[in-house]
Amino acid sequence: MNDNDAKPLQDLHAANSEFPFPDLNGPLCLGIAVAEIDGKVVGFGFIRLTSEVALIVDKSLPRSERANVIQELHELGRQEAQEAGLDEWHAFVYPELYAKFLEKRFGFVRCHGVAMTEVFNGKKGT
Repeated sequence: MNDNDAKPLQDLHAANSEFPFPDLNGPLCLGIAVAEIDGKVVGFGFIRLTSEVALIVDKSLPRSERANVIQELHELGRQEAQEAGLDEWHAFVYPELYAKFLEKRFGFVRCHGVAMTEVFNGKKGT
């Protein structure tokens, strides 16, 4: 996508979204769809690869040991994700205590909006 094609998308995005404008030419962008009315861009969507991180830790461990386990898993997972070409990952966190830990220890930031999943091919969602 060249700069001329991207300009109307960037303008629409700036007026209607709080999120940073995505790299639509990057290798993680799989596709773009644009909706127009009378030649004016009124909507667009894109499919972008990302990853979900899941950590399951024995909650019977002392707090300091759980923190060490999460630290180790985070380092290994981040390295693997970056080697795979990913530039971010998403965590769906429960309980709230873990969210605060991820923010403080690793710099995770809270997302705006509601996390949602659409499941394809009749598989059950998580």
